[in-house]
Amino acid sequence: MTNGPENTRSVRFGPVRLQPGVTFGNALALVYGNFMTIGGLVFVSIGQAYVLNANLGVPRSGQGGISGDLAFWSELIIVLTIGVFGVLS
Repeated sequence: MTNGPENTRSVRFGPVRLQPGVTFGNALALVYGNFMTIGGLVFVSIGQAYVLNANLGVPRSGQGGISGDLAFWSELIIVLTIGVFGVLS
């Protein structure tokens, strides 16, 4: 790579000036991924009650305990594996 004027020009993504080498498509892919991840997480939290009711037939009185257990075990698995995935990344 050279330090010519063609490589020092930065691209703007809205009010943000991107670093040289980062394209508008890179920023757009990042924003798209963020929105899809947030949408998926919202769906999981909202859809859990539906799955427990309609698909598994769990009575409403037992859904709180099951939801709490799911949250506990998912957090435990995250805490136990975050170091491994951090090293792998």
